[in-house]
Amino acid sequence: MLFRSRHANATAARLELEQIGEEIQLTITDNGSGLPRTQLKEPSLGVVGMRARAEQLGGYFKLANRPEGGVQVQVRVPARQPEEEEVIDG
Repeated sequence: MLFRSRHANATAARLELEQIGEEIQLTITDNGSGLPRTQLKEPSLGVVGMRARAEQLGGYFKLANRPEGGVQVQVRVPARQPEEEEVIDG
């Protein structure tokens, strides 16, 4: 949240965590100045890592400027991870 106040000029942020069917969704929005288009096209390593982790869990990660201003981050992953198959040697 420190980034929100220092760089985005946001005065408020909202976090929502909800279960939608068999998935968990986290949505974070703020009322700041939004992200430069270049940062949306060429995301930082932090964003790349968050997206990779969500995809690794079978979900997705979205980062976008909101039409009314600010940014929205949305992550959705399965509520339960598939159990790993047991591997038997030999």
